[in-house]
Amino acid sequence: MSERYQGMQNQVTSLLQERSTLSVELENVKGNFTELRTRMAQSGADAGSQQAAAEMEMKFYQTKDALDRQTNQNEEMRRQQEGRLGDSTQFKQLKTIIKDKNGQIKELRAHLRQLGYQPPGDELAADSD
Repeated sequence: MSERYQGMQNQVTSLLQERSTLSVELENVKGNFTELRTRMAQSGADAGSQQAAAEMEMKFYQTKDALDRQTNQNEEMRRQQEGRLGDSTQFKQLKTIIKDKNGQIKELRAHLRQLGYQPPGDELAADSD
């Protein structure tokens, strides 16, 4: 279960890094389009060239919207994955087992203290959660 969770975490991390890279590239493309349109307007480019530049810019914005939707979807998947792990039966069972073992450790330490021994690591308090 933890291997699966770690694998999913790695995928989400990879997707977020890829998204970051794509965002930077899209911003560069946006700047290039703006510069291209300015140069075309200054040089008096024909209407067909300006139309092609406008279409490319429209495709850029569509791509940016798709990237934003994918980013939101990735973030939602990450939140769901974190929720699934905490809600899983195995995780709840593991928490119960750890809680029981911590209780046993506390009882054994108390028993050792009653017998006059200082349990090793007694300065560390076991967490009840």
